[in-house]
Amino acid sequence: MIVPKSGSDKSGKTFGRFTYMFNRNNPLNSLTNEIEVADNPKDKRVLNVMLTDTNNSVVNIGTIRQNTNSVNVKNILVGVERYSNNYYFYFKSKVTKKRLFFSATSMINYKNSEYLSYIASFLIEASHIRESNPFYIIRLLENFNNFPRIPAFYYKNIVLTPLRWNLNKYTLGNFSSKSDLLPKLDSFIKKWKVSRQIFLEKNDNRILLNLNLKNHRNELIKEILNKGNVSIYEPFLENANKLAEYVYSFNDVDFQNIASVPLITREMSVSSNSKKRKIILGDDWLYFKIYCSRDNLKSLVTYRLSNLYQKLHDKKYIDLFHYLAFKDPNYHIRIRFRLSSKKNFSKVIDYINNWSHNLLEENLISKIVFDTYDREIERYGGLQFIEYVEKVFNADSIDTMHHFMETMYSKINKVESIEKFALKLGFSINVQKNILMNRFHYSPELKDIYTKNKKYVQNNKFHFINFVKQNESDFNKLPLYTNEGKDLSIYDIELFFSLIHMHCNRIGIKHGDDEIEIMLLWFKLVREADYYLGDGQNK
Repeated sequence: MIVPKSGSDKSGKTFGRFTYMFNRNNPLNSLTNEIEVADNPKDKRVLNVMLTDTNNSVVNIGTIRQNTNSVNVKNILVGVERYSNNYYFYFKSKVTKKRLFFSATSMINYKNSEYLSYIASFLIEASHIRESNPFYIIRLLENFNNFPRIPAFYYKNIVLTPLRWNLNKYTLGNFSSKSDLLPKLDSFIKKWKVSRQIFLEKNDNRILLNLNLKNHRNELIKEILNKGNVSIYEPFLENANKLAEYVYSFNDVDFQNIASVPLITREMSVSSNSKKRKIILGDDWLYFKIYCSRDNLKSLVTYRLSNLYQKLHDKKYIDLFHYLAFKDPNYHIRIRFRLSSKKNFSKVIDYINNWSHNLLEENLISKIVFDTYDREIERYGGLQFIEYVEKVFNADSIDTMHHFMETMYSKINKVESIEKFALKLGFSINVQKNILMNRFHYSPELKDIYTKNKKYVQNNKFHFINFVKQNESDFNKLPLYTNEGKDLSIYDIELFFSLIHMHCNRIGIKHGDDEIEIMLLWFKLVREADYYLGDGQNK
């Protein structure tokens, strides 16, 4: 379906005289179905190698074939989308709304007009047009689920694909219960010489199992009964000294790593009770909680806590500080001071003692509790990076403490507080939009919140845009993200959301539905600001 002057070159948005084919409430699903093309070839000599059964779904062209997952060719819609500066065909199911990808794992040359029909050739060629090698052997091997054992493939000392075993009704025989499956699995392990230790994988998730251990074996059995088709892999653990997994591009790309802050890593070398993780009374950090009512939270943070911090800071007894507001189950404020020197410990305690007694006598708090500061090292990028994050917490706490009252007034004040913090971290409005879009854009369950706040966004978008203009050049920044061209890793993105969540906490946004609503409002307003301040206005 090619529509001139369609109004959009993005997939799923084409419109024109074919509009009746589409349900506007069902846009193109991001999931993809891989479909095997079953064709009646022009040359009957290749018929024996064409009727493969490696994919779960089949489209029959010029032939009738019994398959419960057959795709009717009449339900295949064809569209055009732009990728970089080129235009390509894409396919969509009229029934499921999913993108369709057609292949012929029989290795037939689909470009040879002597073999396939024009329709079959078009479906396959258009699906593979962006692939330099559509017959990539590794991709084909992933479809061979009916073989009990797929050997490992090597290039010199490099393992391209590890040894793999497929566990399903074709390789084990029919089973319906654990008692049916257990003897079949034992026989399979013996016959096909399955390793004692294996990896059970699903997408990017991997678990190491020892089949000699009953509970590990039960985990594998549970997975087979649940999924029906499971693949296990040789783990390369025995006799291995140095193991590593690398991902390289075959394109000639000049990679440059510009590091402005310490690398974010998942450092697991700090034991659960290490002094670097658990900081107690007498160490360099002092951690205590004051319990109060929610009504007193605002005045305690804005006036009383601010006053205590200022005195300790002016005396140079402390060099870092941060606070959080919690309810578990009672409302309280968690306060942490880092001593500039351990010699100041008794002086800081005296200040806290007098300060707390005054609050108790005025019935502003019910009790004070000193506790262990259990640092979330892994959440914040490892031992080295958490010290940088604590400096971010310090700057954010000082800022929010002085503006806590005004963020309680309206939704737009809360959103602008979050935006100011994100800009200080170095995230431009365009980078924010891309991060938030991946998290919130395709969430049907949040549709009601979108609808409810649509008018609010339109009424406040220019107020928000002016706020961004005033704050995007703020020189008092915390350079967490300084390279606009750098791709953010999943760790970077999760760290971003963790810091934003803590900021929401500090300005009094309740965790749960309230926070989700404010975050969605922020996303909508950020998208508007990106359009008006970025390239969107020129498109």
